[in-house]
Amino acid sequence: MTMGWAAAGASAVLIGLLTGTHGAPPLPQTDHSRPSVAADSATAKRVEIGFAIGPLRRATAYRAALERVAADGFRVIRGYEPFRPGDGPGFAHVIESLRYLDSLGFTPYFDISDYPFELAPSAAERASGPWPFTPEKRASVFAYNNIYPPSPERYDSVLTVLLSSLESTFGREKLRRWWFEIGNEPDAKSFFWGSAEQFDTLMAVAIRRFHGFDPQLRVGGGAFSTVTDTANKAGFMRLARQLSTSSDQFTFVSVHIYAQSFHDGTEIGPDIRAVLGPARAAQRVISEWNADSRKTARLQAILGSDEIVPYLIDVLAASYDTDVHLVLAFKLMDDPGAPQLGFFDSQGHPKSAYTSLLLLSRFAGAGFSADTRNGDIVLRGDSLVLVHAVRQPVPIDRRTFEVVMASVPSSSPQVPAGGWAVLRRR
Repeated sequence: MTMGWAAAGASAVLIGLLTGTHGAPPLPQTDHSRPSVAADSATAKRVEIGFAIGPLRRATAYRAALERVAADGFRVIRGYEPFRPGDGPGFAHVIESLRYLDSLGFTPYFDISDYPFELAPSAAERASGPWPFTPEKRASVFAYNNIYPPSPERYDSVLTVLLSSLESTFGREKLRRWWFEIGNEPDAKSFFWGSAEQFDTLMAVAIRRFHGFDPQLRVGGGAFSTVTDTANKAGFMRLARQLSTSSDQFTFVSVHIYAQSFHDGTEIGPDIRAVLGPARAAQRVISEWNADSRKTARLQAILGSDEIVPYLIDVLAASYDTDVHLVLAFKLMDDPGAPQLGFFDSQGHPKSAYTSLLLLSRFAGAGFSADTRNGDIVLRGDSLVLVHAVRQPVPIDRRTFEVVMASVPSSSPQVPAGGWAVLRRR
């Protein structure tokens, strides 16, 4: 059981860490048999952390939370399923949401995971199948129209109009800084009603259209899930690995990670490697690091405390190991009546987990190295060291380090197996 802030005055220490950094000379590595909190010569990598808000239309409904994360320096915000009935030829609702994100200084991560309403199946097509939902449910889900487009040519034409509308509103130079992601868990039948081959065709249409418009646009995606189990899963995993090797035009490949470790201790790194394979030609993105998709008392307790820290340490270690450059936490904010929980409550007030995420995002953005020998995790930054002692105790040199926050008392000489700590060099 976590003890929360382990040292007297730890909240004041954390505030200091969030407003400045403290340098220190490197320390010698003294024990090569297991992870150590001492400094090493491993290559430092940077990982940017942002947020996923769910459907893009929620941007204006999340004003309080978005204004806070903008002020705190987060820059990348992902929204999926952007299209809505009544958008019209200029995609008015899409432009409104993106314009709001732009006004706060965000870099939109624009996920095109559904299709404009004009491409929706006809009433006759809705009545026929096979669809993965009951007839009663089709009326609502067909507004998202996640079925494979009836015509790749029509899909291409719609993307052409969309890009023209985006350029006339935001300008081409700004669009070159955005992320354009195609797909949202296509290997989950709830989000894409087609085969891996059909999704590959859809991706090819989108990539050609985006790079035909401007070869400098950052476009990629997939957003493959690491947990879905469908008849088409093997085909989608092969596709994900092919995309990970990258063509000249495919800028990044993305996956979704679910933190089952909240419940059963599942490791994240093997999940990423299982989907993407060992190739590292394309940039890699975790476009949803799902705190969880279930509204449970356990998750509520984690988000309301510093217990989120070991799971954040795990995802940073996995990102380091698998060359992930960007992690988007899902989800930003609670929705009344929705099954998911976020880092802010439904009124836009940050939970305790948000403070921890902010600290670790600045740690990751400044660069860190990772030591994961024997299954334990030690992440080393300029002034902080993060420890998750997964399998065995990790000793702490109390003369060199002070405890900022931990699951153990601040006077403990080690982080015991199963424990975690955030340490600062004295």
